[in-house]
Amino acid sequence: MEIPPPAEGPALCLPSDQDCPQYTQGQTSFDVGDIVLMYTDGLIERRGEDLEEGIARVVERLRAWQPGVPLGSLCDGLIASLGAEPQLDDMCVLAVSRPAPDRTPGEVR
Repeated sequence: MEIPPPAEGPALCLPSDQDCPQYTQGQTSFDVGDIVLMYTDGLIERRGEDLEEGIARVVERLRAWQPGVPLGSLCDGLIASLGAEPQLDDMCVLAVSRPAPDRTPGEVR
């Protein structure tokens, strides 16, 4: 499991008289079977708590997830389990997987 470093810059940059700030960029591999999980801050933020604690809750649930279970179920489960905890923000979760390429029967690669 890889957790990228926090991004630099504001969450939203609207055009103004000043230039928009630069954001952190990075790269990682995205191999067949890998999953990228994206979520809004409402999933991990709790008043009076460090963000690392919220991220740790997500990681704990991801480690319990069984491969092969639909990604929609993974997202629903994260919102159901973490939304039950006291929180005041909206939540959105998106999971994307890279499937194996389609093969024609008998095709050798």
